[in-house]
Amino acid sequence: MPLTGIGTHTRGLGLNPLSGRDSTEAAVRVAYGRPCPDNRLQASVFSAAQEPKLSGGFFSMNTKSIVACAGAVALFSGSAMAELPSYNYLEVAISGGDYQGTELPVNNIHVGGYDIDGSMVISDSILLRASVSGLDEDISGAELEIDSFDISIGTIKEVGENTIFDLSLQYRDDEAELEDFGEVEFDGPVLLMGLRSNVSDTVEVYGRIGYLLGNYEGGTSTDLGLVWNFSDSFAATFNYEVTDVDDDDVEYQLDQWQIGGRWKF
Repeated sequence: MPLTGIGTHTRGLGLNPLSGRDSTEAAVRVAYGRPCPDNRLQASVFSAAQEPKLSGGFFSMNTKSIVACAGAVALFSGSAMAELPSYNYLEVAISGGDYQGTELPVNNIHVGGYDIDGSMVISDSILLRASVSGLDEDISGAELEIDSFDISIGTIKEVGENTIFDLSLQYRDDEAELEDFGEVEFDGPVLLMGLRSNVSDTVEVYGRIGYLLGNYEGGTSTDLGLVWNFSDSFAATFNYEVTDVDDDDVEYQLDQWQIGGRWKF
């Protein structure tokens, strides 16, 4: 996905009625205050107009999540183990969650899809990571698609017998598009900090927080997860992530869970 520069990019935003699809026309009639038989899209539109504003900024809504993230990892990191968590892996997961936003005429919509995440360490301490994900949902014949991509470089440092701290600079791009209505896109650098800890021979817990710059305008991401190691090479993963952005009253929040498998190399 090309880098779009600073500033929020919206193409064809607003409600532009298009002919040829009864369901899409019904959505447009609701957005303009006319009756619509489709209660799902009607509820989505009125929810988008009436819901309280989402929080933005690093020290607002996600403060509790950040504290929980650090506390959860710190709680378990006291277990002494010789083996450290592995950063060399490829992970594939199914993903689901809820999208909220003010720029598109939908709100509180459940979405599902996939996530692919890879990580490796070179020269003992240089961390490279990349991930791509896709989520979608059909809303009365109009397809909602949410695509994300990120790539990062950073460093890791051992802070205990079983715990590693990582610090990275990431480039990230998020795009949400509703068919026939338009899209909203954010992209820019992200400062990431994470902590991973093996709490037993088979269980790892981790937390990561991000401060989103560029046209994210100081948004935040919070990521909490658990890894169940079946062997030295394979593991099951469970993850919950919240992305919260408020850029000049264009708001975007995605709460998502992931269940996947990890191959370590």
